[in-house]
Amino acid sequence: MSLSSASNINADDLQKLPFIWSTAPLTSQVNTDFPSLPKTNVTSNEIVFTGVRDHLTFCFLGVPYASPPTASLRFRYPEPWKGTYVNATGCEPSKTISPKST
Repeated sequence: MSLSSASNINADDLQKLPFIWSTAPLTSQVNTDFPSLPKTNVTSNEIVFTGVRDHLTFCFLGVPYASPPTASLRFRYPEPWKGTYVNATGCEPSKTISPKST
């Protein structure tokens, strides 16, 4: 059986296939060791973004698009983020709101 004749698979051919092909890599963990990757800086609109680079991509994580919605900004339209530097080498831990005990 050849790959070009995959549409003509019969029951005898299925017994000859010892495994299933996949393009997904087999791994038990995901590499999230960003501090060990080389850092890269990009400047846009006078704001410096520091990200990380691996052999395939540039990663900029946790880039703010607006000021945090706290206090008077809560439930309002987003206000532009004001700053000159963004450390985009990782995401900040998420902030959870714990329920009040009654």
